[in-house]
Amino acid sequence: MSELKYQEEINKMECDLNGFSEQERIAFRWTFDDINNEKNFLPRFLLKPNMERNDCRGWGLSFFDTQDLAKKRLKEIVGYRMNLYNILGSHVATGILEKTDGISDNAHNNGHFTHFEYQNVDLSVKFSIVEQIQE
Repeated sequence: MSELKYQEEINKMECDLNGFSEQERIAFRWTFDDINNEKNFLPRFLLKPNMERNDCRGWGLSFFDTQDLAKKRLKEIVGYRMNLYNILGSHVATGILEKTDGISDNAHNNGHFTHFEYQNVDLSVKFSIVEQIQE
C-alpha cells in the first residue's frame, strides 16, 4: 500500500483504518463552481486549522455514493444559512475513485464515506461538476 497524504499527521492521532480499502467506485463531492479551486479537495483539518482534532477522518475527504444523497445532505446542513455554501461548496461534482487513488470506507446509511488519498494523487483532474445546488 502506498503512503497516504497527511500520513505524518494521521500517525499523531489514534486512527483505526480497519475497514478502509482500495476500491474502484463512483463518487460525488461538494465543490465550488471552479473544479480547480484548491479548496475542493482539501481535508477539513486544512480548511479549518483551528478545528478540534478528535477524529483522524478530518484528514480524509468526504464523498457520497449518489448525486441525490450528496445534494440532500448539503441542503440539510445549509438549511437557511445560505452563507454556508461559501464554505462547503455550492455544486456537486462526480468522478471515479480508482484503487490507486487511496483507501475508502464503506458508505453509511446517508451515502457518506471517507476517502484517504495516497501521496501525489490529484483528484481535481478526475472530477467534473454535474449540478449546481445553490440557487
